[in-house]
Amino acid sequence: MRPWITLSLATLLCWGLWGFLGKLGGRTLAPGHLLLVTYTGMVIVYPLVMLLFGKDFRIDGGARDQWYALAAGLVCGLGFPLFYLALSGGQVSKVVVITATYPVVTVLLAAWLLSEPLTVKTALGTALAVIGIVLLST
Repeated sequence: MRPWITLSLATLLCWGLWGFLGKLGGRTLAPGHLLLVTYTGMVIVYPLVMLLFGKDFRIDGGARDQWYALAAGLVCGLGFPLFYLALSGGQVSKVVVITATYPVVTVLLAAWLLSEPLTVKTALGTALAVIGIVLLST
């Protein structure tokens, strides 16, 4: 198996557990409390990340891509409280599936702003994902 597939499947497992465990934690914890405890878990992982990738880290305020990376972290961080608020009021089976269709946004932005080709298969898959969102949200 190719390394990127193995890593993708490991990510899928981690994020699937994240949604499920978040719902379990949210049974008695308020969304804000759940969020703070979740961020604590992330802080615990941070030393491992620095150990693995810290040698590559350097501050370069002039690099536009570094600002994109910072913006990526900000919008990701903003997504966590929204996710937990959604979990607190919705079924985990629907919330996780709907939020897991976030690649639809990525595909559309990549086609529009990066001029990446939108193949028939990609367009069809994206359309089916949007239909799935509509079906689950009604």
